[in-house]
Amino acid sequence: MKNWRNSLVAAGAIAVTMVAAGSFSAAESTGEGLIKYRQSVMGALGAHMGAISRIVRGEADHPDQLLAHAQAVQALAMMIPEAFADNAEGAENEAKPEIWSDAAGFAAKAEALQTAAADFVAAAETGDMAAAGAALGGVGGACKGCHDNYREAD
Repeated sequence: MKNWRNSLVAAGAIAVTMVAAGSFSAAESTGEGLIKYRQSVMGALGAHMGAISRIVRGEADHPDQLLAHAQAVQALAMMIPEAFADNAEGAENEAKPEIWSDAAGFAAKAEALQTAAADFVAAAETGDMAAAGAALGGVGGACKGCHDNYREAD
């Protein structure tokens, strides 16, 4: 029964994320609309990471929802390369131009996040919070590795 509920929660989380990320029209595929789309994807990723962190640290008693969050992170990680495929020059954002001038490096960082997210899903599937916490460190490291090189400092 619990696995069925986890699958339902995961499917719902992924569906909501996909709808939110895809809610912009084709007319907004450049400039400000593109930036807002990217910010939605990255904001959703950050929100799931925040929830995951609280679950793993025991601050939120929702271990049954860890897998759903992990799967959402994995789905969002898969969206990043396409979300940043085109530069929206002139629109205010935190993306460094190196994303496009060093496309191979950015692609490698995105792939590292995708791999870390897949490892995290596998750890979350076990239900072992220590293993999940260790795998979460890999996801956080992949995020930081990309932000250090390709995001303007806050």
